[in-house]
Amino acid sequence: FKTCLVGIYVRSQPFGGSDKSSNGHRYDSIPFANGMIGAGMSCQLIHYVHEEHEVFFDVVKNFDAIIVRCNPGQIKADG
Repeated sequence: FKTCLVGIYVRSQPFGGSDKSSNGHRYDSIPFANGMIGAGMSCQLIHYVHEEHEVFFDVVKNFDAIIVRCNPGQIKADG
């Protein structure tokens, strides 16, 4: 299976939000992705960027599964 883990990087907040580590992803995103990879799947981490909404949907249609990890209000907080 080809999977992706989607988050949002709030550009106006340090590290992209209070739930993010210095790499700009949620603290638990890497363990989630590594767990899927360890189970024989591929997993890519993707940031949703609202200005690229159409491109985002063109990209994610190529995955077998999409996991969205976004705190409430973060898309609006990014613009």
